[in-house]
Amino acid sequence: MMPGWSSFAEQSWGRGSTCGRGTIQSMDIAELEGKLFTLWLTDEADESVVYSGIARLKGTGLLLERDKQSSFEIRSEWYERIRTVTSEDVRKILLGADYFLHLMVGNLLDVSGPEGYEATGLKWLE
Repeated sequence: MMPGWSSFAEQSWGRGSTCGRGTIQSMDIAELEGKLFTLWLTDEADESVVYSGIARLKGTGLLLERDKQSSFEIRSEWYERIRTVTSEDVRKILLGADYFLHLMVGNLLDVSGPEGYEATGLKWLE
């Protein structure tokens, strides 16, 4: 796990919260356009990785535009989970982000093909 993740998780989700508890529902999605945005993924082993970029509106949706890498779609059902970064210590961990989205990820189910899965273009860092 990256250094500082345990305390960051505590700060992010309410135990001594230093991240804004406000969600995207309390603001216009257009306010995210051009802002620094980080996608924070945590796996079943509690290992985490962050992907940073710029939030971009595309049609009625939101993308994480990453420099020299494929963009990642932020699904509308995740909007309510977007948080504002209000702590400078947390901002450093999230690579300068103004906003972040934390998602849990797991292993692919043992299936015979890729049906039902979407390519994200994200690679888990080693």
